[in-house]
Amino acid sequence: MKTILEVKDHLRKNYESGTSCPACGQLVKAYKRKLNANMCRALAIIYARTGNTDIYIHVQNEFTTLGLRATAMDYTYLEKWKFIEVNSDKSGHWRVTSKGKAFVEDTIVVPSYCLVYAGSVYEWSSEQVNMTEALTARFKLEDVMNLKKLILDKDS
Repeated sequence: MKTILEVKDHLRKNYESGTSCPACGQLVKAYKRKLNANMCRALAIIYARTGNTDIYIHVQNEFTTLGLRATAMDYTYLEKWKFIEVNSDKSGHWRVTSKGKAFVEDTIVVPSYCLVYAGSVYEWSSEQVNMTEALTARFKLEDVMNLKKLILDKDS
């Protein structure tokens, strides 16, 4: 059995690429979350459905009404950029923040991605993006192929 200090050292060295915790076996990994076109589209829809008010909406219900799958749009990650906030009293209800409104109105730039570990952002990109640029960003073939390789490696 490794000491706690050895376990911590191992995790510090390997959490960005991903590793199993020597103490409990749980996967420990940092994730890159890019502000993508689907997220921006979701933000614009939430903004359009609430107007320029501070009301909360049940996002999944609203998206279903529009024939969209809310989970496929990664809208909850918008909270990392502080573009939306959840209503602590009503599950599933969200509203656009003033920062989110400014982003939709294309008046601010923000980091294009963040690095997330254990659900919290630990680093922001120095690369900046506005709403127009983020909406036009598409998947790169290289990224998709790397994902496919990771899936195939995992299955073997």
